[in-house]
Amino acid sequence: MRVLTIKFFIMMLFGMLSLLSALAQTSTITPNSDAAAGLDLYAVAELFKDSENLEKFEQNLNNPEKGINNIDLNGNGEIDFIRVTDKVAAQTHLIILQVPLGNDDYQDVATIALEQENGKNYNLHFQGDPSIYGENYYVVPANNNFSAWKVVRWLFTPNYRPYYSPYGYKTLPGWWIVRRPVTYAVYHTRTGVFAGRNFVASRTLRVKTIANVNYHPRTSTLVVKKVAVTHAPVTPTRPGNGGRTTVVTTNTKVVKPKKNH
Repeated sequence: MRVLTIKFFIMMLFGMLSLLSALAQTSTITPNSDAAAGLDLYAVAELFKDSENLEKFEQNLNNPEKGINNIDLNGNGEIDFIRVTDKVAAQTHLIILQVPLGNDDYQDVATIALEQENGKNYNLHFQGDPSIYGENYYVVPANNNFSAWKVVRWLFTPNYRPYYSPYGYKTLPGWWIVRRPVTYAVYHTRTGVFAGRNFVASRTLRVKTIANVNYHPRTSTLVVKKVAVTHAPVTPTRPGNGGRTTVVTTNTKVVKPKKNH
């Protein structure tokens, strides 16, 4: 009996060490710009998980009471409205989070890719746009129990019609409220608690059929990007640390425009 107890204790110890190692590895994967600090993809993922459909997701994403959207891409001192659009190819969805900055000027912020395999299995990942979050910055579910999410079931209903946001530059919803971004410390305290809860960071995409979707990223010349991280990385905030951050000052530059399609 004593031998079994010791073996059980050793197994538990190794399990805890493996978990801590995994958390340490994922916490080092961080976005690399000031703009990315205004939209925490962990919080976006949690919001998506709890949404009924994409219309509600878009509304909640821009809801000032939830405070998830704190992004100001053109530097005018006002939070930008993020519209949501879905592109579909067979059993693959690519949901685009995009900021309208002019009549024909847009900046993609992030995408949500979702695919259905064999009619019952699903793959999902959230990806920050490389011009804002850096290359290969993904947020993925920590487990595979997301097939029961209402929004996932809604996206794969037989009569589903791809959602396309009716909003654009100067055609914003009546419920939209113009407001100034909060400081990074306030925003990180508000959203940092979501990190590591149901999602983890990754450098590897999960949706293999994403190339089947006809998608051409849009990048605006108005977007100002930091050369390096100017704030502490958005890593899991544990109770008791008070959301402390470290600020490192860098220079800024304008992102070179990509060809729009």
